[in-house]
Amino acid sequence: MTKKKKPDLIDHACEMLQLMEAAEEVLRPVNQTLQVLYGDFYPHHGIATQGIENKLVVLLDEILGDELASYYLYECRRMPGGGLIKEKNGKAWPIKSVSDVRKYAKHLAKKTGVKS
Repeated sequence: MTKKKKPDLIDHACEMLQLMEAAEEVLRPVNQTLQVLYGDFYPHHGIATQGIENKLVVLLDEILGDELASYYLYECRRMPGGGLIKEKNGKAWPIKSVSDVRKYAKHLAKKTGVKS
C-alpha cells in the first residue's frame, strides 16, 4: 500500500487560487448587473471583500514566491494565451492555469531550497 502524499503549502495556496477563480466566476453576473445599475458607483460594491482579497493575495505571493499569485490572478488570466515566465537560463514557464502556477512554484521552491 502506497502512502498518499500530504499536500504542502504550495498545494494549499493553489487550492485557494482555484477557489478565488471560482468565486469570481459566480460573482461575474452580479458585478455586471451592479455596473449597469450604479455606473460610476460600481467600484464601491467590492469594498467589503476587497481588503480580504488583497491580504490573501499577499499571503499567497509569500507562499508561492515571485509574486506568482498576483501575476496569475491579475495579469495572466487577462492576457490572450496566458502569461510566460522566462528564466535567465532560457527556460520558459507558460502560466495559463493554476496547474502551471503549481509547477512553477514547486520548481522555484526546489531551485531556491525553500521548503514548501
